[in-house]
Amino acid sequence: MAKLTSKSRRGLLAGGNWIIDQVKIIDVYPQPEQLANIRRQSQGTGGAPYNVLIDLARSGVPFPLFGAGMVGDDDLDAKSWATAANIRSTRATSPRHQGAHLLYGRDDRSRPWPPHVFHARGANALWTGRDLDFQKSTARIFHLGYLLLLDALDQPEAKYGTRAARLLASARKAGLKTSVDVVSEDSDRFAKIVNPALQQVDYCILNEIEAGKTTGFKIRLASGAFDPSALRHARALYSNEASASWW
Repeated sequence: MAKLTSKSRRGLLAGGNWIIDQVKIIDVYPQPEQLANIRRQSQGTGGAPYNVLIDLARSGVPFPLFGAGMVGDDDLDAKSWATAANIRSTRATSPRHQGAHLLYGRDDRSRPWPPHVFHARGANALWTGRDLDFQKSTARIFHLGYLLLLDALDQPEAKYGTRAARLLASARKAGLKTSVDVVSEDSDRFAKIVNPALQQVDYCILNEIEAGKTTGFKIRLASGAFDPSALRHARALYSNEASASWW
């Protein structure tokens, strides 16, 4: 087999969190010991690789799509792979279910407020990416998501800082471009988990919350408005610390 080059590679390989979303529309977020009514509920599939791959597949992109990860062995988790049948996927299974419960509030007179998200990590927490052989992969880009939500890959690693950073470095060494997505959480883990990965990525997707927590700047003010100065400083620091592009 001839050695793959950046020009001969085609397509996207996406790995990481495969999630079943269980969405509930409630009338109010309850105070302790109080009740809220579920007005409507639905179920869907999500997670970084699923969302990216399905959107690209439905857009009719002319390049191949590949998925990788670990899911639970119950019917719910199998659904996320069944609906991705037109994507070439490799998976490992675990008895641990993964999913997210999203609570939205809505009444007839106002827009819904942002959701409260409760997540069960499940099998996603066990995935290490060891099932991937980047030397054999024909993909051009490796997309990994979500940092902060893949427990095994978020673990420290001596040379690269985290196991996720090592995985991304392996993809780069094999000739792939790398891309990462991050989850928004209220913690101080961003610097020690996200920053090492940034050294190994070509493209990174961060919202203002994640960008602020990664760089240490408060980009969104208490009023809800953006602080343009903080955004510029965060972008400058981000560009200096990593070779990634700002998306």
